[in-house]
Amino acid sequence: GLIPAKIMSHPAWKKVSRSEAETLLTSTFMGDVILRPSSTRIAGKALISLSWKVEDPSGIAIYQHVHVDCRKPRKLFIVPIGAESD
Repeated sequence: GLIPAKIMSHPAWKKVSRSEAETLLTSTFMGDVILRPSSTRIAGKALISLSWKVEDPSGIAIYQHVHVDCRKPRKLFIVPIGAESD
């Protein structure tokens, strides 16, 4: 596949959906991360999603989802919180 084995063997890697990642993160600490497959498909890109638990200015836990191209790990695709995209 397009996703490197070193990512799939990372302890933060979970084969879960966006909603499953959010459920898993509810019992974790602020800043905790889940790496997961992305349901977004872009030709020529090996995308994974990074889902993490952050705190909004009022102290409420929220979840942010960022797409990362495994071939260009410094290029992030920021997805606004609450967006329909995975």
